[in-house]
Amino acid sequence: MNSVFTSEDDIEIKKLYESGKTAQQIADSYDVYKQSVLTSLKRTGTPRRQSWGRATGAKSAKWKGGNRYIKGKRHVLLSGHNISRKDGYTAEHRVIMQDILGRKLKKKDVVHHVDGDRLNNSVNNLMVYRSNGKHLSAHSANWPRNKKGKWVKLVEGAGIIRPLLNSIY
Repeated sequence: MNSVFTSEDDIEIKKLYESGKTAQQIADSYDVYKQSVLTSLKRTGTPRRQSWGRATGAKSAKWKGGNRYIKGKRHVLLSGHNISRKDGYTAEHRVIMQDILGRKLKKKDVVHHVDGDRLNNSVNNLMVYRSNGKHLSAHSANWPRNKKGKWVKLVEGAGIIRPLLNSIY
């Protein structure tokens, strides 16, 4: 095995590292690459120190309070909540509706935004349908479809039809 360091060097490097010097500082003093020092430490069985990594979550400088926007809907960080996603985020309108109803929402329950604005999570703008089928049938009763099959909504007073924005129907 072709090594940059002798066994005596390896022992000296181990002592320097254990005294608190970094691998880069040791490499600079021996005029070698950092990787050579790390290999020497591995040969002597010296455990690596833990790196502290980056600040995450609330400790990060980029923290914005745990809000995310997914598919146009506000999601809040509620790890461990009964309807949260694997990453801990929960659709805010579903949490609000659970509080209003006083019960847990079922997976098939659909929370509908009456005015079509997905960010308007006020109590009087939300309603629940027991299934997506009932949700869609309510839409078909109120809003016609255009020639391409997209939902449309009448613009009040204008007498024209425009596509309904902010909709995934």
